[in-house]
Parts: sequence; structure tokens; C-alpha cells
Amino acid sequence: MPVYEEKEKVNGQKRWYIRTYISDEYGKRKQITRHNKSWIGRDGHLEAQQEEIRIKNQKTSIKNITTLDNLFDAYFETIKNSLKKSTVSKTRDNYNLYIKPFLGNKQIFKLDTMDIINFHNYLDNQKMEIKTNSAKRKKGLYDLSISYKQSIHTTLSTILHFGEKYVGLEKNVAHIAGNYKSKKGTKKKLINYLTIEEFNEYIKYETDPKYKAFFTLLFYTGLRRGELLGLTKEDINFEDNTITIDKSINPKNGVLATIPKTDKSNRTLQMLNKVSKLLKEYIKNVDDKTIFGLKNIKPTTLQRKCDKNCLKAGITKNIRIHDFRHSFASLCINNNVPIEILSEYLGHESISTTINTYAHLYPDSQDKLLNILNNI
Repeated sequence: MPVYEEKEKVNGQKRWYIRTYISDEYGKRKQITRHNKSWIGRDGHLEAQQEEIRIKNQKTSIKNITTLDNLFDAYFETIKNSLKKSTVSKTRDNYNLYIKPFLGNKQIFKLDTMDIINFHNYLDNQKMEIKTNSAKRKKGLYDLSISYKQSIHTTLSTILHFGEKYVGLEKNVAHIAGNYKSKKGTKKKLINYLTIEEFNEYIKYETDPKYKAFFTLLFYTGLRRGELLGLTKEDINFEDNTITIDKSINPKNGVLATIPKTDKSNRTLQMLNKVSKLLKEYIKNVDDKTIFGLKNIKPTTLQRKCDKNCLKAGITKNIRIHDFRHSFASLCINNNVPIEILSEYLGHESISTTINTYAHLYPDSQDKLLNILNNI
């Protein structure tokens, strides 16, 4: 049987994966295993079966895959319907904008680590265009950030790994060469966040009920922007004061995803009474499919609103929308919420993610350390 049950269930339902075999034009038998986070329950089992049939009917031609462009086309066909649309879009952009111009015509069986090093040097001289003013940057051309270059390298490495599995590449030279690394001694970028006092001052200047509810929910739940934009009335239970998170919206393209960022992002959160009361009052006048109406709330609009309120409240920090999530985490940490509880509430895949991201958010951490040591 090509469809198998995963070890872990999702909300009590079985999740499936497929393992099957295909033969290439030379008669060489290859094993293919596919996992998909959306293959859940009966519908997921059917989707997995259909995918297995599609793979069986697909003939991989090694002769036709000689250049990196050919390999990317084959790889893209396998991911475009199985991964989140935002991930597919990012992969396509990384390849077309940066990888294709330098490596697209390269023979994949002749690629070596020097090609990857030269590609890194090429990226070091590339610029990205910022077309609109934002809280972070003004219009103009900027060097690619280290994280952006790492993302591009990861895309290249993933494509070559696909070549290893299905096309006969002997090695992944991108993996061997290694990704970009931050220079030793580089100071870690600190996270900006609002304290409870700053947020109380900030929210005074938000008079629009929609945005007042939006920013309040962000601050007191730590939801990701896409998770909040994807909320519908059916996700809110005012009797139990809970919010169910089981989908997300990519605000850049307006796509409603069927699943959030990670498995553990599927969660039910309890709301504070004052948050529940504010949301209940706001929802009375909402007719849109989603509570906050994506068409009326764009990322640039949110950031302008945020910047305007910060300016009026005298907040000089560069606060992004995602920093409201950091603000919630900081609020919890500074009130001694156990890190494992915070991790579950935030929907992190593992507690190590929470620790790596927020361990430094104690503004008085050294004072606490010295007090502990002084009392020993």
C-alpha cells in the first residue's frame, strides 16, 4: 500500500504520507517518499492517493535535464501544488531573480564548489529595490541582507538535493560549499517590542474600531499577522473566550492558506476578558468572510497606522507589525510565564525556537542574575 499513516496525529485525525517507486527511462527503480501537512483525515488520504497516481504517471527523463534551468522546472512541478503558495512564490522569485541569471545555463553534472563560491560573490554585489517607503527603509537600492542571501542559497541547495534524489546528481555542491555565515563577533540584532505602558499609550491614539481591535489582539495574543488576518467568526467562541487558529493569510498576495506556518500553529487560545469584550463589540458590525477584511487591510496600511500611532505616543522605537508578537512574548517572560507554556501559546514548532528568539528579552536579566548570586 503506497499511502501510510504518520506517527503523529493532528487534532485526533490521522495524517498520511506516500512511499512509492518509479522507473526511469533506463529501467532504474527509484523510491519516492512524499509528506504533506494537509494530508489529514479521509480527504487527506484521497489527496495522497491522487498524488501517488500522478507520480506513477510522471516519467522522469534524465536526458532532458542537463542544465540548472531544466532541473528547476522539474523541481517546481513537484512543489507548486504541494507546498504553501507563499513558499512556492518565494522559491520562484529566489530562482528567477538571482539564481537563474548566474547559474541557469550551467550544466548540473559539471557544477562544483567554486561555482557556488563565485555565485556567493555575485550575490554580494547585487542590489534589491525598495519601491515604497517603510518603517525600516526609504525608497532606493540596497545590498541584500545576510538572511536574504541565506534564503537564496537554501533555495539553490534544495533544488540540487532534488537532483540528487531523482536525476542522478552525485553530490549537492551547494551543501558542500555551505551557506552564508554571519561574521564572528557580529552583535545579534535586538528585537524591538512595546512594554505594557507603551502599548497603553499607543492604543489611545487608535480611534478606528477595526484597527483598535486588530492591534489589541496582536499585543495580547501574540498571533502572527497572517493568522489574525485569516480569522473568521466561526473561529471565535465567546462562551469559552477562545480563538481557534487553523489557517493563515499571506497578506502580500491575499491567499488564504488551509494550514498555518507549522503543525503546532494549529491551536486554540484563551483570550483575556477585556480582549474578548472588545472583539465581541467589533464583530457585531462585520460582514466580511474574514473578521478584519483582507481587502481593506494591506501590510503597508498597517505599518503606516502603526508608525502614526507610535509618533503620536512619543515612541521612537522602529516598531514593525511582527514586533507586537515580540511584545506579547516579552510581557509573558517578564511576568514569569514558563517558557514551555509561552512556546505552546505562540505556536512554535519546538521550545528551542522560543528560547533562541526570546531568551535575551529580560531587560533586567543581569540584575536578576546578580541578585541570585548575591543571595547564595
